[in-house]
Amino acid sequence: AVSAEACPAVTFYCYPRALGWSTLDPQPDEVRRNMRAYLRTLLDPVGMEERTQDVMAASALVQLGRGLRGLQGWPLRPLSQWLSQQLEDLAVEYLLGGVQQVQVCQTTVSALMLAHGLDTVDLLKVDVERSELKVLQGVSPQDWPRIQAVAAEVHGRQEATESEERGPGGVTATARLKGSGVESEGGMAEVVALLQLHGFDVHVQQEPHLVRTNLYMVYASRP
Repeated sequence: AVSAEACPAVTFYCYPRALGWSTLDPQPDEVRRNMRAYLRTLLDPVGMEERTQDVMAASALVQLGRGLRGLQGWPLRPLSQWLSQQLEDLAVEYLLGGVQQVQVCQTTVSALMLAHGLDTVDLLKVDVERSELKVLQGVSPQDWPRIQAVAAEVHGRQEATESEERGPGGVTATARLKGSGVESEGGMAEVVALLQLHGFDVHVQQEPHLVRTNLYMVYASRP
């Protein structure tokens, strides 16, 4: 695991059926909200390529629930809405069930750069489920000039200060951030501020398959 400081043993929370959601910082309510939104998005054509076998099984439950919502009239409509909600809950619990707590060593980006003899990092990719800021804080001041670009999935909200394009898939256009246009949730403002402090141009974009979640991609590059 990578974070702000080295540690011989930390607890890592692993979701066997949703490995990409595994984390050092479990936030059950947020994870469930995002997983529910993620599954709904996967029912749209844009989400087809993201499906794994487990996700397809969960999506099938959500699809069944969506079909039930179409039932009209009393008492079918309130019953169908309740059943739809139950099926969505079942799908989310299926993917996030069986969480495993694993003890792992924790290191930092700078320690990894030193260990592997990296003079330059062309792209630092960060996707660590709510620990993005800590990972970036693990870059020592002397190493920042050696990093040329950063791409990080960050949990939070952002407001476009220059341009925003909303289409069927949600916010897909790049929004250039000015710091004050970013709401401080999930470390978004702090991540942007840290990258700007070290001389990066920063842009935030929400990918189509992440619409309805609080997950955004932060892209940082040298001018």
